[in-house]
Order: sequence, then structure tokens, then C-alpha cells
Amino acid sequence: MNKEKRKSTYKLKRFRLLLIPLVLLAIFSIFTNRKTAANIATSLPIKTEYLEKVDSKGYLILKEKVYTSQGDGVVDYNVRDGQRVAKDYIVANLNLMNDASDLKTELLKVQSAIEYKNQSLNPSTSSFVITDKEINLINSIQDSLVKGNMQETLLAIETLELNTKKNVDISEISDLINLSNQELEDRRDELSKEISTNNVIYKSENAGIISYKVDGLEEVYSQENIEKIDYEYIMENPKSSYTGQKNSVKMGEPLYKIIDNFSYAMAIPVEDPAVLKNYSKDKTVELLINSKISLKGKISRVNISQPGKGVLIVSLKDKLSELGYDRVLDVSIIESRSNCFVVPTRSIVEVNNQAGVYILELNGLVKFRPVDILVQNEIDTTINIGDQKGNIENKKGEQVRTLSAFEEVIIEPENIEEGEIL
Repeated sequence: MNKEKRKSTYKLKRFRLLLIPLVLLAIFSIFTNRKTAANIATSLPIKTEYLEKVDSKGYLILKEKVYTSQGDGVVDYNVRDGQRVAKDYIVANLNLMNDASDLKTELLKVQSAIEYKNQSLNPSTSSFVITDKEINLINSIQDSLVKGNMQETLLAIETLELNTKKNVDISEISDLINLSNQELEDRRDELSKEISTNNVIYKSENAGIISYKVDGLEEVYSQENIEKIDYEYIMENPKSSYTGQKNSVKMGEPLYKIIDNFSYAMAIPVEDPAVLKNYSKDKTVELLINSKISLKGKISRVNISQPGKGVLIVSLKDKLSELGYDRVLDVSIIESRSNCFVVPTRSIVEVNNQAGVYILELNGLVKFRPVDILVQNEIDTTINIGDQKGNIENKKGEQVRTLSAFEEVIIEPENIEEGEIL
């Protein structure tokens, strides 16, 4: 009996020894799982603004005038692209590359003959008197140098050279002296005109912006054509390439254009009839240009040429320089703005056909929050922020609580269920 008792006691001790490792293994397993849960990646939703918009293109309609080359030659520009200039500012100088030295020599002789006949030049004396005209030209040279305008400086120097009295041998102008004063003055004007055609000065007729982005559509998208700029008109006049700034030009090639930047318009084609019916003349519209520039304008016309398709003509006043004077721009018509949340797309799950996310509460409890997806890509998902109480309408038409600003979203919800304690 004692032997059997001892045997039973031995078995019990052996069982206890085997049980201890199992208990330790269970405790270790629980500890390990809680540690993993504590390291689960979560993130707060990002609050931002959601734009409900219609994407299209915008075609600039500007008050602009293109200036072309009056011959073959080399152009010297004095204005950078996008710079505003005042009226009569020298924008460019075109050198037609013709040799005018003989013409200038003959002009000097004609001028000397006129002065000789008027007794204003005495070849036998060395006395020299500066005229008022010469003084004005010298002052003009000084002013141009101070302003750093070399083009005006060179022009004034050239004029001074032609008008300054010089000692000329009487034998060089003997044939000219026999001509009448009127004949000499006519010849002087003829020579001056011929010389001037070798050096063409381009001045701004009005104040405005200088642009070298000449695309050949200046006469197409003009203020005069606004009434006929409809959907078909735009499709028939696609964007053409810009010529850009050239130094060597041929006769008739565009040099630059000057733009009135105080007011302009934009033609925006719309292909959705549901969108088109929301807009009418004098309605204020908000635009987003190239996804970064916000503009507000007023619709001046709605040109409809066929059912469901039309063009909004929007009058604008601001930020033309920020657009870069490109003819065709990416444009979004902003229909509404609302607050929203952005969460990682991989955090989105579906439970009973309802999209949502799992959140991790402070006590480690996992809960499901239904969401209303506004827009989604591979990285981010934009969701409705809900009403004032934070509720949205679920798939069953019920008002349910959605995600709030301070709830931790589980980024990788695989193998996680609602109600778990992590």
C-alpha cells in the first residue's frame, strides 16, 4: 500500500513538473501578443479641405498686339519677358545689317552745305559755338547713361554726330552749294529717312506687359471674337507652339507682343450639360489654375452651340502675371468647398458591405468606424467629415458615427476584428 501511495505521489509530482512549462509558455505567449499590439502602427486622420470641382482647360483672351520684324536683321532686346513698360519705352532695336556709312558721309556734306549757305558755318575760322540743339542732345546722353539705357544713349550720340558742326573742305561741297536751300533740305530728309531704315527702333505704343510668347492665336482669341468663341471654335483652334525670343530674324517674323494686364478673359469649354446649366451671365465663379492659383471672376457670356456643350467666358482682373501668359491652362471650376479627413488607403476595410476603418481606443479596444469615401487613390483616401455631430449616412440609410479628429486609425488592419483587446 505504501508502495502504491509513493508511486501515486511520484506521478503527481511529475505531472506538476510538466504543467509548469505549459503555464510559463502560456504566460509568455500572452505577454508577447500584448507587446505586439502595443506596437501596432496607427495615425490620426489629417483634416483638410475637399474641393468639388469640374476639370477643364482655360484659353486666355487678352488685349494684345504683336510686333513683327520690318526686315532681315539682328534684334537687340531691352526688356525681359513679363516686364511692364511705360508708354514710348524702347523695347527693341532692329539692325538691318546694311552699311550706311556712305549715306552718313553724304548727309554730313548736305548738312554742311545748308549751314554754309545760311552763314552758320565759316570754314576759314576755328571758332566753335555749341548750339541749343547740341546741348539738348548732350543732356539726353547724360540722362540715358544715368538710367542705364544704352539704346537711347547710342541713338542720341548718333544724332549728335550728324548735327554737330564740323569743318568741311569747301571743295567737298562745291556741287551742293549750287543747289537751292529747298533742294538741300529735301535731300537731307531723304538721306535721314534712308539711314533710319537701317536701324529700326521699336517703342511701346502704350503701357503694358512685354511677352515673347507669341503663339499665332493672338487674333483668334481676341476681345473682338468673344461672341463666336464656342465649343467648336475652340476645338478648331488648338494650342500652337510658341516662337519665343529670337535674335536673328527674317522679314515679317514676330518679335514680341505687348499685353494690357488690367483686364482679361478666359474661355472655358464645358462638356457636361448638368454642369453647364448651373452657370449663367453675371454669376461669380471661382477657378483654380494649374492646381495652385485661385481666381474669382464673373461670367460675361455662355456660348452654347450644341446641346450639352458650351463655353463659359469669364471676365478676370487679377493675377495675370502669375499665369505666365500661357495661352492654354489647366482649369478647375470650384463648385463647393468642404472639410474632410485624409487617411491611408491601406487602412480602409469593408465590413458587411460598409467601408470603414478600425480605431484603437486608449484601453486597447478595437472599434469599427464607417466612412463615406469622397475620393481615393493608391496612397490616400479622402473621407467625409460628417455633420456637426460627426454622423454620416451608412449603406442602410442610417445616421451613424464616423471617424473623429482624435481617433487613432489602425494603418494595417489585417487579421484584426472589432471588439478585440490589444
